[in-house]
Amino acid sequence: MFLSRPLVRIASAADRFLHGETEVKIPVKHDDEIGRLARAFNYLSEEIVRLTRKEEWLREVLSSIREAIIVTNASGEIVLANPAASRLFMIEAARKRSIPVTNIEDAAMRELFERVQKRQSGIYNEELTAMTSKGKRTLKVTAVPVMRRGALFDGTVLVINDVTRLRNLERTRRDFVSSVSHELRTPLASIKGYTETLLEGAMNDPENATAFLNIIHQEAEQLTALVNDVLDLSRIESGKIAYSFEPVDVKPQLEKTAALFEPAAARKGVRIELNAPEGLPAVLADRSYFDIVVRNLIDNAIKYVDAESGRVRVSAYATGDSVSIEVADNGIGIPQADLDRIFERFYRVDKARSRELGGTGLGLSIVKHIVLAHKGKVEVRSRINRGTTFTVTLPVAGA
Repeated sequence: MFLSRPLVRIASAADRFLHGETEVKIPVKHDDEIGRLARAFNYLSEEIVRLTRKEEWLREVLSSIREAIIVTNASGEIVLANPAASRLFMIEAARKRSIPVTNIEDAAMRELFERVQKRQSGIYNEELTAMTSKGKRTLKVTAVPVMRRGALFDGTVLVINDVTRLRNLERTRRDFVSSVSHELRTPLASIKGYTETLLEGAMNDPENATAFLNIIHQEAEQLTALVNDVLDLSRIESGKIAYSFEPVDVKPQLEKTAALFEPAAARKGVRIELNAPEGLPAVLADRSYFDIVVRNLIDNAIKYVDAESGRVRVSAYATGDSVSIEVADNGIGIPQADLDRIFERFYRVDKARSRELGGTGLGLSIVKHIVLAHKGKVEVRSRINRGTTFTVTLPVAGA
């Protein structure tokens, strides 16, 4: 009877501990076998609580890491995956059981796991394209083997970074540098060629000299426009521009901007029509950048309509909590295949004609980025030989 009571207390404490009661401690009154048993129980329960808390802390740390982390055992099965990995590959590694690598749907990732498993030593790095829950992504994988005492391979820790955006930015930068180099090379080659011709004796022929100097001047103007557009676009894309947002009355601003293009339009025989009703709500915009958007669209429209029969219509109308500004022309139009790309830097539907007309290939990209910075949107619709319409929609001030 004397022995049964302490044993009952120990059994009861063990049962409570198993059912989640962590603050269980058995009082130790004697240093006999029962006392040593109670002391051992207290020690083990404290260790279990400590290890459980440590495991929970480690899981919280893993959960807070943005990179996907996967741990495999010596058999190559997944024993742990943090939330980032679970979301990326749509897997769930349970605490008490491992899952096969075949649960990862993408074949390239499964093959990578196999290569890492066979390696079993050294740090392994690889970059690959894999299908994930976010679609096709570029992933940078670093794998480190887990070694037990005695240099026994016990599994692998894989850290997976989604570098898709970084690689896209690098590719965009390379394309941009390549495009700028090409755009600079053309006028510079022309300037160099005509300058050499003048130096070789053409200066003695006044008529040709004047013609060559005019060409050099035009190419220099084109270079200036290109450099200015590149600098403007770079500043706009950097997001470092401090826009001065204020209520802007749309109609007076459109009238002012359209009037600036009247002389150029008249010289080409192009008619500019303005249709903006009185009482339009003001938009929330930076006045100078609003002007840049409208200027670029009107300038483009005038360039791509036929002389004498060309018409450019600038209109504005309210649409709920926003105002839409349309610039429409009856020009050559844009093929459907090109509509998705016309806002890209240096993209031209007709490269030769664009350069001939003095375009830099950056105007529409500048328009798009300014409009997005104003929390607006820009759309385009076009029909070959019927014309093109650009629509910019901006939020109403105070909306």
